[in-house]
Amino acid sequence: MTAVSVPLLLPLLGTVLLLQRLVPQKMRNGLLLAAGYFFCWILDPRLPGLILLSTAADYLAALGIHRSRSRSRKRAFLGISLAVNLGVLFLCKYLGFFLAGVAGALALAGLRLPLPVLRLLLPVALSFYTFKTLTYTIDVYRERLLPTRNFFDYALFVSFFPQLLAGPIERAAHFLPQARAPRPVSRDHWIEGTCLFLRGLFKKAVVADNLALVVQGVFDSGGAASGAQVLLATYAFTFQIYGDFSGYTDMARGVAKLLGFDTPQNFDRPYGASNPVEFWQRWHITLSTWLRDYLFLPIAYAVMRRADKGSWKGKAEDWGYVIGMAATMLLAGLWHGAAWTFVAWGGYHGVLLAGHHLLARRRKRKRPKSGPTLWLKRLAFFHLLALGWLVFRSQSLGRAWGHLHALLADFSPSVRDFETAFLPLFYCALWWLLERLGCSRDDPRSIPGWEHGWGPALVTCLVLLLVVFGSTSGQEFIYARF
Repeated sequence: MTAVSVPLLLPLLGTVLLLQRLVPQKMRNGLLLAAGYFFCWILDPRLPGLILLSTAADYLAALGIHRSRSRSRKRAFLGISLAVNLGVLFLCKYLGFFLAGVAGALALAGLRLPLPVLRLLLPVALSFYTFKTLTYTIDVYRERLLPTRNFFDYALFVSFFPQLLAGPIERAAHFLPQARAPRPVSRDHWIEGTCLFLRGLFKKAVVADNLALVVQGVFDSGGAASGAQVLLATYAFTFQIYGDFSGYTDMARGVAKLLGFDTPQNFDRPYGASNPVEFWQRWHITLSTWLRDYLFLPIAYAVMRRADKGSWKGKAEDWGYVIGMAATMLLAGLWHGAAWTFVAWGGYHGVLLAGHHLLARRRKRKRPKSGPTLWLKRLAFFHLLALGWLVFRSQSLGRAWGHLHALLADFSPSVRDFETAFLPLFYCALWWLLERLGCSRDDPRSIPGWEHGWGPALVTCLVLLLVVFGSTSGQEFIYARF
């Protein structure tokens, strides 16, 4: 399985953009489909077969759902789609984790059965394309989308290579009309796409990859770290994962723009949030809305219907929200990987969301729009997020507890720690400065002063920073592992 990094993406991107200029418009979908499967094969030779299996199963299941007249037959076809997609995901990602958990539970009960130990290498992109395909069949079942009769358009939707590794999690209702329509790539597309790609590359190569050196020195080290080192590495990872993930999203959106596609926004300054609800409206937006539409709302409504009939009547909405959010976030944590640290991270966010909901229901006060109170809330919530990222990044729950113990009982900063702190501060300051100057905008021509040369000068500065400070370590994208 190939490590997924920027040097791997650039040659493919350059080749596809060149060929797109040479082939006729009617052949471009075929070019992109071939590029997607070739990219899958480079990443993992097993991946094209898995994607083709999922694509064929969902394409046929959606047609079966649409043509069926009875609800039972529709459910049967939907069940086939869910069984194929979730079955492959469980086998490749969770079976070993499940068997290890069963063995541990049996050992606690005094039984020792020789269960097989499976260590399957997880194909990259499996979780992301599975979520994309599930939206298609579920939306057809809910009669929110008509199935496409063009197999190759649907295959392109599943294998669209800019989004394949780490999203955004596109929905068929948004992508398929674009795939069917002519997509002339204008000068506007080139300006916006190139600047989006450069912005994402800066976040990845300058910010995230340089911060990774600080993070790895603590979280991947077998030795004990002081509380000061843990705190510094936690701050560094908090910005590393944001720079890495939002950087990939910007690059994916930029490449899609260069290919004539518009893709949904996935991040909106999430660390400016003052509460957990606001954070999840800004962080990995396409996953958050997926979890809301396909997990949280069905679970919450089911709980509320049962609560209305039982002794919980009058508090049905609270019970629906709390139980729905707890289940959704536990599953969201497990989606990131088969490890207890991810489950704990999801449960932690479930507690934050449920607690915020219950407090907000009792206070019924509006959030202040400005002033020191809002900034204090943002600062406090940022540190709650950082605590969650500490658990998320730790190798195990035991290591996470050791890091927390070091923070509380062995802080002991040294001169070397202050020297190390300069690196994350420097790169985060560069990032903050560019964001403040307007580089956070999707269309760079909306930067004040663009027509007078300020915007192009800022883009030139971005390129120079990439050349001077861009990391050459070739760190893989964090979310490609999930």
